[in-house]
Amino acid sequence: MKAELDQMVADKIVTPVIEPSDWVCSVLVVPKKDRSVRICLDPKDLNTALKHPHYPLPTADVSSRLTNVKVLTVLDAKSGY
Repeated sequence: MKAELDQMVADKIVTPVIEPSDWVCSVLVVPKKDRSVRICLDPKDLNTALKHPHYPLPTADVSSRLTNVKVLTVLDAKSGY
């Protein structure tokens, strides 16, 4: 397992973390037929720890421009970007 982890660090797949972390990722080491090991990670805890940026879509205020409108067409809705 140590050799496989060292190879993953050398290939820049993972990076070592020395200081304490807020979360831990579960690891499962599975032996392969050729006597090497496969390291499997369960990213469930990682996915809950990630902070995703939120980019709200801007909304256009069209209600003020629709005061005297009687009929809306598909063409009006299509060009209402």
